[in-house]
Amino acid sequence: MSNDFKQEYKIIKSDSKVPIWQFSGLILIILVFLWGVFDSIS
Repeated sequence: MSNDFKQEYKIIKSDSKVPIWQFSGLILIILVFLWGVFDSIS
Protein backbone atom coordinates (compact mmCIF):
# COMPACT_ATOMS: atom_id res chain seq x y z
CA MET A 1 0.00 0.00 0.00
CA SER A 2 1.16 3.51 -0.65
CA ASN A 3 1.82 5.87 2.23
CA ASP A 4 -1.02 8.18 1.15
CA PHE A 5 -3.51 5.34 1.37
CA LYS A 6 -2.25 4.25 4.80
CA GLN A 7 -2.47 7.79 6.12
CA GLU A 8 -6.00 8.23 4.75
CA TYR A 9 -7.01 4.92 6.35
CA LYS A 10 -5.68 6.03 9.73
CA ILE A 11 -7.62 9.31 9.50
CA ILE A 12 -10.86 7.53 8.64
CA LYS A 13 -10.33 4.94 11.36
CA SER A 14 -9.65 7.54 14.04
CA ASP A 15 -12.72 9.60 13.06
CA SER A 16 -15.15 6.70 13.02
CA LYS A 17 -17.04 5.63 16.12
CA VAL A 18 -18.30 2.17 16.96
CA PRO A 19 -22.02 1.90 16.23
CA ILE A 20 -24.22 0.78 19.11
CA TRP A 21 -25.67 -2.10 17.08
CA GLN A 22 -22.34 -3.93 17.31
CA PHE A 23 -22.96 -4.39 21.02
CA SER A 24 -26.68 -5.12 20.75
CA GLY A 25 -26.13 -8.89 20.62
CA LEU A 26 -23.95 -8.81 23.73
CA ILE A 27 -26.50 -6.69 25.58
CA LEU A 28 -29.27 -9.08 24.55
CA ILE A 29 -27.33 -12.11 25.81
CA ILE A 30 -26.64 -10.40 29.15
CA LEU A 31 -30.30 -9.46 29.56
CA VAL A 32 -31.47 -13.01 28.83
CA PHE A 33 -28.91 -14.37 31.29
CA LEU A 34 -29.97 -11.96 34.03
CA TRP A 35 -33.64 -12.74 33.36
CA GLY A 36 -32.90 -16.44 33.76
CA VAL A 37 -31.03 -15.87 37.01
CA PHE A 38 -33.78 -13.74 38.52
CA ASP A 39 -36.47 -16.12 37.31
CA SER A 40 -34.76 -19.09 38.94
CA ILE A 41 -34.42 -17.23 42.26
CA SER A 42 -38.11 -16.49 42.56
